[in-house]
Amino acid sequence: MNNELAEKSWIERFTSLFSHEKKTRADLLALLHEFSREQVVETDTMAIMFGAMQVSEMRIADIMVPKSRMTTLSESDSLTDVLAKIHESGHSRYPVMDEKNEQVLGVLLAKDLLPLIGQPASDFHCADFIRGIDIVPDSMRLDILFQRFRRRHQHLAIIVDEYGEWVGLATIEDVLEQIVGDIDDEYDVDDESYVTVQENGQINVKARMPLREFNAYFKANLATDQGSSISGYILSQVHYLPKQGEVIKADGFEFTILNVNQRRIKLIAVKQII
Repeated sequence: MNNELAEKSWIERFTSLFSHEKKTRADLLALLHEFSREQVVETDTMAIMFGAMQVSEMRIADIMVPKSRMTTLSESDSLTDVLAKIHESGHSRYPVMDEKNEQVLGVLLAKDLLPLIGQPASDFHCADFIRGIDIVPDSMRLDILFQRFRRRHQHLAIIVDEYGEWVGLATIEDVLEQIVGDIDDEYDVDDESYVTVQENGQINVKARMPLREFNAYFKANLATDQGSSISGYILSQVHYLPKQGEVIKADGFEFTILNVNQRRIKLIAVKQII
């Protein structure tokens, strides 16, 4: 009987959000937090719902790839130069700079070079393969950027600061990660392993590691209904987003948060305790 009353209670509150009365963002967030506490919705699903709301508050500057991490081409690069950079970096899209490396002229897609296979390298001119690229301010909201990507059928944008200087780039994957979690893309570290063991014996685990794989690796028996990943499990234990350096103990483990962004845990140090 109590369960029926509780279920009716949250259903009534949820359906009331769609009544003609004006509801605030705070109302919806409060209800989502209650869903999380009562485990009405799976933890990982809840994280996506929160993420979808947070993209309207975040700015591009929060998630962009800085200039220092970008691989760019020059309009004067030879085909040999371009292919060497593609081979070394493995990216699929490259901003093309002018000869002074001051202005972004556009973007070159690696796939556009496929027709050149077997052709003389001397016939190559980088400028012939430049496509247009969107340039947006670092103050733009992520939801607006996502709409631009979809409307323009583009996956990459160059970011400029308040002075018009270009400072980095953002991809559609960067935006989606804020909603659905980490997506391995061309600017992520190429490491397929969820677990790495440091020289000092410390075991680091990627937060997206599936809970079943975590249990198998550590010969543990953490409840898989507490989330599909080890991050989801930790969130189900504390019901808030822990800070970097925070230590959480649960079910015979000590979890130290090594890397966390505005809305999700990314890397954890794991230690089994008796």
